[in-house]
Amino acid sequence: MNIKYNQLLNGENIHVTEFIHECEELLMKFNGLNDLGESNEINKSIMIGTLKNMIVHVKKNYLKK
Repeated sequence: MNIKYNQLLNGENIHVTEFIHECEELLMKFNGLNDLGESNEINKSIMIGTLKNMIVHVKKNYLKK
């Protein structure tokens, strides 16, 4: 996801709706993970926050209305 996000930020032509959909699918997978242990819970929280921020940023700035 990070590669596609960087491509978008660099002005490369990617399918924004596909990117958002892929982020949302990944977000659901992370939300479904349970009993990971303390350090992995922290990593899970970071990934969830990162994905949510990317989704909001892309929807706000790159999704054509």
